[in-house]
Parts: sequence; C-alpha cells; structure tokens
Amino acid sequence: MRKQSLIMAKEAYYFSHDSNAKDDPKCSLLIEELGLEGYGIYWVLIETLRDQPLYRYPIKMIPILARKYNTTSAKVEVIVRNYGLFEVSNDEFFSISLLKRMEQKEAKSLKAKESVNRSEEHTSELQSHGESR
Repeated sequence: MRKQSLIMAKEAYYFSHDSNAKDDPKCSLLIEELGLEGYGIYWVLIETLRDQPLYRYPIKMIPILARKYNTTSAKVEVIVRNYGLFEVSNDEFFSISLLKRMEQKEAKSLKAKESVNRSEEHTSELQSHGESR
C-alpha cells in the first residue's frame, strides 16, 4: 500500500495572466523596492482574490493572510496600498486587472454552457421527433 501524501490536493481554479507580468512598470517598481519577496506576496494576493466569490478581500483580514504565508502585515498592506496594483474600496481590496480577466473567463464559460444547452435541446428534439414516427 502506498503512503498517502501529507499535503492534500485542493481543487485549483484557473485564471489567465500575462507571462510578462513581471515587466509591468508597477510590478517592476515593486520588485526593485521589495525584491522577489514582494512580487511573491503580490501573486499570493492575486491568487487569494481569485478564490473569493466576488474577487475582493477584506483589509482587516490582511494580518491573518500575512501570518498564513509567513510575512508581515506591513509588507502586505504596503503592496496593497502603494503600488497601484490594487484598488481599496469599502474596507476591501481588489484588482481591476483580475476583475477584467475573470469577466472574460465567465463570459466564455457562459457562452460554452449556452452552446451545450442548445446542442442538448437539439438532440432531445431529434430524439423525440424520431420517437413520434
């Protein structure tokens, strides 16, 4: 019998991002000032936002997030507030870029579902038409 992994797999949710995100002027400044640690924190924030129902996260939860990923609240908050990578509104932060990407993804998903539904309806109509003969 094989040993079960100590790390349990969690369902991962896809989202697109540019392969040259690191070269965006805002990210370049972040890397210049906070190094790859800052850039890593940025991606933890983006991935965290992606997993939220409305792609927003409460500012008051930053200390918990920081502790979870072994960094400081101050570093996380500086990244959220000082680089123009996130917007803050109603005690939450979010990424305009992520919102746009998720809107595009959701539109594609909806279009695919509609196509499947039309195909199923058409198949059902053909089957019922064949049965009535």
